[in-house]
Amino acid sequence: MPGTAAAHGVAVIAEDSCFNVKVHNGVGLVAPKNNNELVGRVYFPLPCPPAGCTKVNKIKIDWSGQTAIVDAVTILFGDTRKFTKNELQVTGNFNVPVGSGQATHDGRGIAVEVYIYFQNVYSNASFKSVSLIFD
Repeated sequence: MPGTAAAHGVAVIAEDSCFNVKVHNGVGLVAPKNNNELVGRVYFPLPCPPAGCTKVNKIKIDWSGQTAIVDAVTILFGDTRKFTKNELQVTGNFNVPVGSGQATHDGRGIAVEVYIYFQNVYSNASFKSVSLIFD
């Protein structure tokens, strides 16, 4: 039976302090602090999946950007990177299929890492939700 582990966009955590993060109109709004820090990672901690659901089959991210691009996503279980998809170059909502057995939940904490870059200091990204769909 399929299940989902999801987080609202307001759960976003910026890597180090390279981005400003705030809640705005019910979304997690991420923006660069200055023109020297236009690239970095944000993280979304997720709850554990429902019992019996261990294999991730899709990453789903609901977001929009103003001159912002998501280039990569990674699934982390604990401190282990289980799956990464690079060279996405997406500017809005997207799904990434995860091959069978490439990311099997092992009981540790779950996070999704999003690698994002902005074209300038006036760019921003609004995250509504991040989900992992499990089999």
